Amino acid sequence: MAVNTALAVVLVAAMAAAYLLVEEPATASSTTARTAVVRQGTVTQTVSASGNATSQSIADLSFSSSGKVTTVDVRVGQKVREGAVLATIDTAAADAAVASAHAQLESAQSSLEQTEAGQSSSDAAKDAVSLASAKLSVTKAQTALSQALAKQELDATQQAQDVAAAQEAAKALAGTLPAGSAPTSGSSSSGSAATGSGSSSSSAVDAVTAAEQQQAQVALSDADSVQNARQSLAEAQNSLASQRATIAANTAGPTAAALAQAKAAVTTARESLTDAETARAGTTLTAPFAGTVMSLAGSVGDTVGSSSSGSGSGGSGTGGSGTGTTTSTSSSSSAFIVLNDLDALEIAATVAEADAVKVKVGQTATVTFPATGTTASGTVTEVSLVGTTSNNVVSYPVTVAVDEVPTGVHPGATGSITITTGTAQDALSVQSSAVTTLGNRSTVTVLKGGHRTVVPVELGLVGGTSTQITSGVSAGDELVLPTATTSTGTSTRTGFPGAGAGGLTGGFGGAPGGGR
Repeated sequence: MAVNTALAVVLVAAMAAAYLLVEEPATASSTTARTAVVRQGTVTQTVSASGNATSQSIADLSFSSSGKVTTVDVRVGQKVREGAVLATIDTAAADAAVASAHAQLESAQSSLEQTEAGQSSSDAAKDAVSLASAKLSVTKAQTALSQALAKQELDATQQAQDVAAAQEAAKALAGTLPAGSAPTSGSSSSGSAATGSGSSSSSAVDAVTAAEQQQAQVALSDADSVQNARQSLAEAQNSLASQRATIAANTAGPTAAALAQAKAAVTTARESLTDAETARAGTTLTAPFAGTVMSLAGSVGDTVGSSSSGSGSGGSGTGGSGTGTTTSTSSSSSAFIVLNDLDALEIAATVAEADAVKVKVGQTATVTFPATGTTASGTVTEVSLVGTTSNNVVSYPVTVAVDEVPTGVHPGATGSITITTGTAQDALSVQSSAVTTLGNRSTVTVLKGGHRTVVPVELGLVGGTSTQITSGVSAGDELVLPTATTSTGTSTRTGFPGAGAGGLTGGFGGAPGGGR
């Protein structure tokens, strides 16, 4: 184990010493060194991905009202212009609802206008008549009360007199009888006289009682009349006060509460009219954009129910760097008509996490459709901010809109996209394989006068086949492309033994002949 460790340390030291040599002697090689020349040009950085074409505009159209289908003006596969009528249902109920809503709105507006204008001259005249009538009612009630009180007083006096007269008559009759006289059975004449006197006395007492009863009844009746007259007067006075308050309010103009109520009634009526008109509009399906009818789920005479219609972009949802509307790329099975814009397609693809940070909305792209062998230009319209993970690999959805759809390309077609994420114009560029990078240090091997010199360089934009050099070399410099060579003398490389253009690739596999 110690021998293996010692051998490994020696090997590493030898590799490091070889790499740190700034200048390497030429060798007799069995192969000629491959080289590349530093040139002035354009370096382009790209990101590639693939996906499927979808329509940028997809609409699932259904009636928002219920009714019987009266017309269907399209067929599957037909192209229609924006705003074209596609189908209709019976509008009788919807028309009636709109008419009723119109009438309610007009009535509410009229009431508001009257409230805002205040009292009219005709209303003022009516108020004056009502006030005069209320005053007259008070006067009549006052008169009736006065009459009831006078009658009560007069009846009380008269009844008191009647009672007194009855009482005097009774006393007078009682005074004509002899004191202590009483009729006897032995004398028929005297008996008859006594009987007559007794009968007169009894009648006089009855007369007094009747007079007193009559007095009580008249007093009670008069009291009721006075009470009723007082109540009628109070009611008339209240009515007069109410009428005066009404006139004062009408003269002062509308209150804030009355105005608010009238305005609220107009708002409610207007909303009802809008709802009714929307419902009537829902009896007609129109094309929200120019497109092709993809499916048709009904015919004339069918009865359909109300449902909502959706339309929007067929790409990924909102939340990325671009804009768009989240909708399903597949048509709704309940839609009466499905409309797609086949002349505006986009590619929905995913790019690796490391590449996604380079992709921005607005970048140009090239789209290739393998099935038709056609190519089109495109533009990045959306980059999702939410990645997806599959097998521990994170990728991000990207949408590229196709500028002009090639003939024969339809939704679902496979498309390969190449997005240009960066371009450096008039830059020093070298073949990417000529650059060796270890950690944060990049170098190239310059071949000049038969000698190789390892030169540190600063990198700019790194493309797929070429890399921008911002410092360290000049245009026209000849650079050695890394490759292993078999020499009759000393073997030379531009990096660690076993390393390629991108750095150490093989490493060291342990000391020869050793083991673990």
